[in-house]
Amino acid sequence: MGQKLFYKLCKLWRRYKYLLGVLLSLFVLGIILLSSFCFKDISTTFEKKTLDYRFRWLTNPKEARDDIVIIDIDEETIKNMETLYGRWPWTREVHGDVIKYLKNAKVIAFDVLFTETSRALVSKEEIEEAVMRVDEALRTEMPQKSEILKGIINSFYHDYDRLLAERCVIAGNVYLANTFQSSGEQKIDYGQENGINRFALPIKFTQSLSAIKRFDSVTSPLPILCDAVKGIGHINMIPDDDGPVRQAYTLVNFNNKFYPSLSLAVAMDVLKVREIEVSPRGNTSDKWLSLNKKIKIPINEDGTMFINYKGGFKTYRYYPYYLLFASNYLIEQGQEPLIAPEIFKDKIVLIGSTAAGLMDLRVNPFSSIYPGVEMHANIIDNILSNSFLQRPPFYVNLMVMLFLSILIGLFIPKLKPFAGAIFALEILILYLLITIYLFNYERIWLDIFQPGLNIMGNYLVILVYRFMTVEQERKKTKEAFQHFVNATVVEEILKDPEKLKLWGEEKELTVLFSDIRSFTTFAENLPPKEVVSLLNEYLQLMTDVVFKYDGTLDKYVGDEIMAFYGAPLEGQTDHAQRACQTALEMMRSLHQLNELRVKNNQPLFDIGIGINTGKMVVGNIGSDLKKDYTIIGDNVNLGARLEGTNKKYKTNIIISEFTYEKVKDKIEVRELGFETVKGKQKSVKIYELLGMKEV
Repeated sequence: MGQKLFYKLCKLWRRYKYLLGVLLSLFVLGIILLSSFCFKDISTTFEKKTLDYRFRWLTNPKEARDDIVIIDIDEETIKNMETLYGRWPWTREVHGDVIKYLKNAKVIAFDVLFTETSRALVSKEEIEEAVMRVDEALRTEMPQKSEILKGIINSFYHDYDRLLAERCVIAGNVYLANTFQSSGEQKIDYGQENGINRFALPIKFTQSLSAIKRFDSVTSPLPILCDAVKGIGHINMIPDDDGPVRQAYTLVNFNNKFYPSLSLAVAMDVLKVREIEVSPRGNTSDKWLSLNKKIKIPINEDGTMFINYKGGFKTYRYYPYYLLFASNYLIEQGQEPLIAPEIFKDKIVLIGSTAAGLMDLRVNPFSSIYPGVEMHANIIDNILSNSFLQRPPFYVNLMVMLFLSILIGLFIPKLKPFAGAIFALEILILYLLITIYLFNYERIWLDIFQPGLNIMGNYLVILVYRFMTVEQERKKTKEAFQHFVNATVVEEILKDPEKLKLWGEEKELTVLFSDIRSFTTFAENLPPKEVVSLLNEYLQLMTDVVFKYDGTLDKYVGDEIMAFYGAPLEGQTDHAQRACQTALEMMRSLHQLNELRVKNNQPLFDIGIGINTGKMVVGNIGSDLKKDYTIIGDNVNLGARLEGTNKKYKTNIIISEFTYEKVKDKIEVRELGFETVKGKQKSVKIYELLGMKEV
C-alpha cells in the first residue's frame, strides 16, 4: 500500500509538478495567513521589529528640518535653576521670561502641562503684616471670618499664572499641551471642557471619523492660560504592546468634538490652515487628513498616523533651557546674552524635558530612552515636509505574498535542491531590496516578516515533497540501475530523471543475448564451488564489456546474458552499433580468457551471441513486491532465437537484417541467408558479424 502511494506521488509530481508546486505554495500561504490570524500579536510584533531596524539602518538625520528646535529642560537646567527658584516645578514667571526671550520665534509650543496654579510666598514684611491681620480676625466674631481668612492667606502668594498669561498674549504664538483620558464612564468636567472648547477643529465629513478614538475626560491648562494662548493640543502617546511609540493620534473625539494633537495644531499654524477635510468620505480604513488640499496625512481608522522618524536622539537641535533664561536676564541687564535671540527667528520652538525625573522619556525604534518632545518634533516635520510613513492596506501585502507563492511554486520544482535554495534565497534578497528601496525613497512600509516566512516556508515544503518523491525516486533509481549500467550512465540518468520513463513505453532498441555453449555438460565435471567461481569470472568480464558501450544489463539467466541498448538513456541513436561493438569485444575478451585457461590446462569457453533491432516495450515490469526494468516483445524473442541459431551455422555472432540495415556501412558481415525462427511466420535474413570496418 505504501509503495503504491509512493509511486502515485512520484507520477503526480512528474506530470503535474508545476501545478503541484503552486498548490503547495498556496497551501503554505494559507497556513501562514491562518497562523498570523491566530497569533496576530506575535506576527505583528515581529513585523514591527523589522520596521525598527529599517529606521535604524536607513534613516538619514540630515533630512530633518533645521527650522525645528528644542528647548530642553534637562538635568543640568534643573540643577542650575534650583539655586534661584528651588526644585521643579518653578514659578511660571520663569516660563514667561523665556517666552519674552523667544519673541522672534514663529511658534512656541510647550510640551509641559500647566494644570495647577503657580504661586509664591510674598516678602517677610508682607507676611508679618498678614499675620497681624489674621490674629485680629481670629479675636473677633464676624460672620464673614472664613472668607476674610481665605483672602488673607491668598495674599501670602503672588499669582504667576496671570504673569505667564500676559506673556502668552503679548507673544501671540504660544501653544500649550493638554491630555485626554478614558475611564470608561462619561464623566466630563465641563469647566475644563469650556477651557479648550474654542480649540476644537472644524472638520468636513466627520461621519468618516466614526471609529476615531474617543475620550471621556480631559486635563487642560488653567482657564486663564487657555484664554491667553493661540492654541492647545493634546500630547497623548500610544506605545505599542512591545513598548516603542510608532504611531500618534492626530485627532481625538471628546464630547463629539475633534481636537488636534499639539504637533498637528502647530503644523496647521505654520501652514496657516484653519480647516481639515477628511478623505475619502466613506467608512474605509484607508483615510487621510487633507490640509490645504496639498498635504495629505495618511491616518488609520482610529485617527492615528505612523511616525516617520528622521533619526535618533538629538536629530533636531537642542538648547538647554537655563541658557535661554540666563540670556534673557543678561539682555534685561544690558549685557550680551549667552545665546543670541536672533537664532530663533522664524523657528518652530518646542519646549520639553529630557530630565529623567520629569517622566517624559519614552521608547521608540531607536532607543529605550527617547524624549517625548522630540517625537512631537518628528511629527511636525512629517506634516510640514509632507513626508509620511505609509503602510499599504492588507490586500496589497496579500497580493505580494500570492505573487511570491506562485513564483516559488513555478520555479522551485524544476530546480535541484541546492539550486532551488539559491533561487529562494535570491527571491528573498530581491524582495528585501525592494522593501528597503520603498522604505528608503518612498517611506512605504511593505511587510517583511510574513512574505519572508512565506518564501522560506514554500521552499521547505516543496523541498520536503521533492525529497519524499523525486529524491527518493532518484535513490531508488540509482539502486536499481547501478548494477545494470555503468556509473557514467547512472549519473546521466540522475542528472535528468525526467528522461527516464519507468512506466513503460514502446521504442526502437537493440537487444543482445549471449550464452555459453554446452555449459551444463561443462559444469557437471566440476565441483559447484569452482563452477560458481568460473561463472562469476566470465560474467564479470562480459558485463564490463556491456558497460563499456553503455549497454543496460537486463539479467543473467544462468550462464546467459541479456543486455539492451537505447534505454534508459534518451538520444542513444547508435544503439545497434554499440551492440555490435559489444559482441565483437566479447569475443576478443573470451579469446584472452581462453588463452589463460589453456596455460592452466582448463577447458575452454565458447559462446554464441544474437543481436536484433526493433520496436520493444521497455519499463518497470513486475508485481508490487518486485519490479524489474526490462524489455519485452517479439523483437526481444527474435534476439534470443538468433543466439541459439549460432549452433546451426557454427558461428559466434548472428545479427538480424534489421540490425544490419542500421549499421551496414560500419560492419563486416557474411550473409547466412533467410531463417524462419520460432514465433515468426516470415523468414528473417541473418548475417554473421565478422568485424567493424576501418574508418
